[in-house]
Amino acid sequence: MQVGIDAPAATNNTALAFVLGAIVLETVVVQLSGIYDDDELGFKLYLFITFMVFSFWFVTWGILLTEFSLY
Repeated sequence: MQVGIDAPAATNNTALAFVLGAIVLETVVVQLSGIYDDDELGFKLYLFITFMVFSFWFVTWGILLTEFSLY
């Protein structure tokens, strides 16, 4: 079974919506927890959060697609 190779899968934006939602959620969680001082890092904090969430999503998504395409 191959996943994501047909035309409807190419226009499906569910994964993009998920990663953008995860970035927003992680930003709110970090601000509420007070782990990082916003004055200290500023814009770099948001770049860091975005990079880490995107990297985790990208690796996980690749593993999931590879795992399902093996069968």
